[in-house]
Amino acid sequence: MTLRIPGFPFDSLLTVAVFELERLRGDLAMLDTDPEILGQIHPVLQLVMSMTSARIEGNRTTVLDVVAEKQRPDGLQHSDAVQEIINLEKASTFIGEHVEPGTQLTQMFIRELHRIAVEGLDADGDRTPGTYHTLPVTMAGTTHVPPGPDLVPSLMGDLADFINAERPRNLNLVAAAVSHHRFLWIHPFGNGNGRVARLLTYVVLIQQGFAQTTSFRALNPTSVFGTDHNRYYAHLAAANTQEDNDLVQ
Repeated sequence: MTLRIPGFPFDSLLTVAVFELERLRGDLAMLDTDPEILGQIHPVLQLVMSMTSARIEGNRTTVLDVVAEKQRPDGLQHSDAVQEIINLEKASTFIGEHVEPGTQLTQMFIRELHRIAVEGLDADGDRTPGTYHTLPVTMAGTTHVPPGPDLVPSLMGDLADFINAERPRNLNLVAAAVSHHRFLWIHPFGNGNGRVARLLTYVVLIQQGFAQTTSFRALNPTSVFGTDHNRYYAHLAAANTQEDNDLVQ
């Protein structure tokens, strides 16, 4: 199926929301909060984002669990639940160090996000971190059958090209949503696709200038997805039809 931005009417709720967010983007530099305070808040926001992403898929670890395990002596292995969150924090830091507005996304970068996200995990890990799956995969809770492993590299190349393409700014957020769905539709890895999809969407928002990595986030995709994960999954499934109305929803 062709990767494209769906058509939607000028007076739709989606159009109104996209243009309002574009207007707010112009106000990002007008914050009056002390930069030092923002710097102190940043690690907390990063931890909460990582926990929310993990919670979407059933991880019920608390902030206290993570903080307590981080204070354990070096060399002691963390529980899988806490390690998953630590990995997501590392991935967010990696993004902050390597992505800025206009950065061109590559398949290698996406594979590195996957490696960081699943490394050292048992039940929620992957036998080949950072590598596309080589056997057919299934998706729980949906009838969608992801493309076979022979198609994944080409489809992921098309996705990277789509993300990097120049387009009118008012279509950037729609393109980010389409990219998020397409990544999960491809389902390129054996495990950890949901976590990487949410990290990837954060990357795209930074690339588009909607989020900064050092002080604040104008948009936090994980917070949006985590507000009602059942609705999140339902809309992802509906978009599999590739019909404009379903993609817009």
